[in-house]
This record gives sequence, C-alpha cells and structure tokens, in this order.
Amino acid sequence: MLRWLVLLWICLEVAGFIWVGEWLGLALTLLLIIASMVIGIALLRREGLRAANIMIQKMRAGEAALAEDFIETPFVMLGAILLIIPGFFSDMLGLLCFVPPIRQYFVKLLSKLTAKHRRQYGQHTGINAGRTFEGEYQKKDERRK
Repeated sequence: MLRWLVLLWICLEVAGFIWVGEWLGLALTLLLIIASMVIGIALLRREGLRAANIMIQKMRAGEAALAEDFIETPFVMLGAILLIIPGFFSDMLGLLCFVPPIRQYFVKLLSKLTAKHRRQYGQHTGINAGRTFEGEYQKKDERRK
C-alpha cells in the first residue's frame, strides 16, 4: 500500500511540474521551486529556534516546558519540510499546515486519538509501568579503605 501511495505522490508531483511549467515557463517554474525551498528552510530554522527559546526561557524561570507550549510546532515543521521537498503538490500540503484552522483541527484530532489510546492502554505503557521494586540501598565511600 505504501508503494502505491509513494507512486501516486510522485505522479502528482510530476504532473504539477508539467502543468506549472507549461503555464509559467521553465524559468519561473524553477524560480518557484527554489523560492519554496528557501522559504521552507527559513521557516524550519525559525520554528526550531522558537522552540529552543521557549525551553530556555522556561528553564531560566525554573519552570518545566509543557507540551502545550509546543503543540503546533510539529505541524509547522512538517509544513516547512513539505516546502523544502521539490514539487507543487508537497508545497500545497505544506502551505495547508500553516493555516491556523487546519492546524487546530489536526491538533484536536491528535489529542482525541492520544486520549483514546490512554484510556485503552493506560497512562503508562513502558516495560516497567506500574511495578514497584523493593530493595536496599547502601552508599559506600571509596576513600575509606
């Protein structure tokens, strides 16, 4: 199934190149592709720096960075990555990631899916989730011998 989706994606990208190339000409088509790549790189860099600045500010204030601070970051980064990929179909999908109502819809959808997963499998799904290990602890001083 994945192979067919990748093949469909490539066909859509090639069709987009042909259509835009016939409509605008080769020079403008290449200019659009390069411009979308440059914009995508700049947006990816900006969003990464924004996330890093939020974490630094929270750490300086002695607070923990919350998931709510970064809830839209993956969608903006995905949009930037889609802009970097050459092609007009990926550019259209990437631009959709920047539209706030669409981003908020996917955030709500993702939060519903994760809440359903938590209800179904419990909060902790790690290998040692919910287990208590008892034992004794003894600190040895290596300097005393």
